[in-house]
Amino acid sequence: MTGSFLNQGQVCAASSRIYIEAPLFDTPVSGFEQAVKSLQVGPGMQETAQINPVVSRAHCDKVAAYLEEARQQKAELISGSAGPDAGGYYIPPTLVVNPDAGLRLSREGFWPGGEPGASGRWRGGAAPANDSDFGLTASVWTRDLTRALNYTDRLQAGTVWVNSHTLIDANLPFGGMKQSGTGRDFGPDWLDGWCETKSVCVRY
Repeated sequence: MTGSFLNQGQVCAASSRIYIEAPLFDTPVSGFEQAVKSLQVGPGMQETAQINPVVSRAHCDKVAAYLEEARQQKAELISGSAGPDAGGYYIPPTLVVNPDAGLRLSREGFWPGGEPGASGRWRGGAAPANDSDFGLTASVWTRDLTRALNYTDRLQAGTVWVNSHTLIDANLPFGGMKQSGTGRDFGPDWLDGWCETKSVCVRY
């Protein structure tokens, strides 16, 4: 839940797309639904608020349009509280269950929600997860360490967590693959961005 809803989902490492083995699908989605409906929406200065307004009116309107597109395409939407102020930049915490891969919402994130989808077999989850122009982070949730390590090798992401999400260790490089960039923060690799590499060729 934290991976999807931290900072209203406006986090580059947010877990927006969630793939679950089909035989197990209903139980976690039911748990997600209960959690989403329990989230308190309110202004940032309200201590009990867990979901705050998004960053701007333009972003609020864009996400609302993406959610409406999902509704028009008959996606199942599970939403929580709409917020205390109709004039605020509130997006209800929302799950889009088994979304169509062509939805804009599936390609552009930064919204308070997640998209749980059923995967036929555990081996089938890596392909749709990798079907993205981006590859900053991913996470694998399982009791089977062998399966977890198999997935970490196959996922095209700069950081892969196992049974957690959004944990950052300053000793480890953090950065992405594909259009998520080529540089790294933290760890020894971080120093490369502060160095100038010079080649010198001498003929004698």
